[in-house]
Amino acid sequence: TITRWMASSSTGYSEEALGDAKRQFQQALELYRTNLQATPPNLDQMVQDLETESSDPNFWDSENKERNAVVTSQISQYTRLQTRLKQWESWEGDAQVALDMLQADDIMSTE
Repeated sequence: TITRWMASSSTGYSEEALGDAKRQFQQALELYRTNLQATPPNLDQMVQDLETESSDPNFWDSENKERNAVVTSQISQYTRLQTRLKQWESWEGDAQVALDMLQADDIMSTE
């Protein structure tokens, strides 16, 4: 396992430190999945629709001031959410690769 690898390695990491890292990864992964489930499945389409609406020349007329504020706020909020989701997905992938590498190294060191 990963803890045996860390205990036998020369990196100086303890079994406890590796166990903590693995637990933190699992907690972060659960949080990522919870956040993903709470995200509208059509988020990309929502952003595209709002951007299309805001690109209409009549959208910026003064009588649309309240709608302008709502749409621009939603575009900003949803775009930030899209960026955050992509970052979380990337970090999750990076962390999983790191754990896989540790497990593969552990298997090789026990053979």
